[in-house]
Amino acid sequence: MRFAAAITGQAGIVASTVHRNSAELYTYLSEKIGALDGVQAVETALTLRLVKQLAYDPGR
Repeated sequence: MRFAAAITGQAGIVASTVHRNSAELYTYLSEKIGALDGVQAVETALTLRLVKQLAYDPGR
């Protein structure tokens, strides 16, 4: 898990994870996330390449 946050709206939680392939992603979703009590639905969005990332620098 790289990032997770509670959000407003239908989802309630957004999370960012990294997986080597689609089989690993499917296993994670079905065995880890799907096994959690209260999970009713999961929506995924694949990111193939990160172009730019905001970095927080408190010293600036």
